[in-house]
Amino acid sequence: MSDIPKLVLDPQNETEMLAQMLARTRAASGNTLTDFSPGSPVTAIAEGQVYATAEFLWIHNELPEATALEVLRLSGVSRSPGTYAKGTLAVLLRSPLSSAFTIPQGYSLSFRDRSYELTEPLYIPPGAVEGRVKARAKALGSQGNVAAYGLSNLNPGLNYVQSVYNPEAFTGGSDLEPLEDTIRRSQEAVRDRQVLVSVGDYEGRAQQLLGTGSKAWGIPLLSSDRITRSAGQLHLFLLDATGEPPNTATCQAIQQSLTNLTFAGASVWVSPVETEEVDFDITLTVDSLSEDLPTAIFERLVSYLSPFTLGLGQTLEVKELEYVVRGTPGVRAIVSLLIDQQAVNRAASGPYVFPKLGTLTVSATDLAGYHKTYYIGTGIGDPI
Repeated sequence: MSDIPKLVLDPQNETEMLAQMLARTRAASGNTLTDFSPGSPVTAIAEGQVYATAEFLWIHNELPEATALEVLRLSGVSRSPGTYAKGTLAVLLRSPLSSAFTIPQGYSLSFRDRSYELTEPLYIPPGAVEGRVKARAKALGSQGNVAAYGLSNLNPGLNYVQSVYNPEAFTGGSDLEPLEDTIRRSQEAVRDRQVLVSVGDYEGRAQQLLGTGSKAWGIPLLSSDRITRSAGQLHLFLLDATGEPPNTATCQAIQQSLTNLTFAGASVWVSPVETEEVDFDITLTVDSLSEDLPTAIFERLVSYLSPFTLGLGQTLEVKELEYVVRGTPGVRAIVSLLIDQQAVNRAASGPYVFPKLGTLTVSATDLAGYHKTYYIGTGIGDPI
């Protein structure tokens, strides 16, 4: 925690303790025991004792944080162990049935190294071949997040079922909350009295519900249609910790939680941030041609376009992007930079939209005049 000094109850380390123990052994034996070479009986015993002591001191030095967490818990603020990823599963039958097909709530389905459980019963009426049901990851953590169609089980072990897949992304899964975030949240809890008032209050609580590393933007007065403005309205736009928009089920759950904490007469709305793909075509001169060059440029552009640093609905400026690319090691000069085939600044399609890097085309010429074109991005795979 950079802004919260850690209280260390005992600063000694294993090296210092071993040196002190051997020195005390030599003195206590009247210089009779002097063989402290690695592997000697005296050194082996001393190292074992130091190891046991170091383990105790490690736990001992964790006591201040452990005490703080327990005090916070008794005060009503608990450290979040993480959140479950949530989404929708589609169940496809081999053929229509004459009777309804059901799977009870809580049933678990496995997809290689991941497992998900139904949070509601599945019901497929007679004559239908597909049904959809809400589900969540069985394990806490970001490992439960997966893109749409990233899960597929062609042999789920259920009679009449051909396959199970996810037609939309599973989002909202997050890992153990960092201690500094817990302490910061406890400081806010002392002030808010369980009623959200300011835009920052709503953003902070939404990020808490969505998980560590997520981002929320609050737009005062904006109604549910994202157009009308009126008093008592607040619209939140969310991204999860991976930078992806949360699914509808996650947004609805967060909206309900926030509604319970609003003051009388206020309304809060929650939506995922909209993203739109943007393609770049860059022509440049370089020191030498390298397969690593387009990857480095791609990573710099992704970092620049990160929704965690770039504002909602911002215009992409050619000169600013040229500056970002020019900073890549090995790039000598930018000949041209096109955004969606245009050499002009590109405005966002809406005020609550983020650009997402689609395909990057890099045409590079080295000092010897050799030329090569690289492609990387959505649907392209590795640079070629």
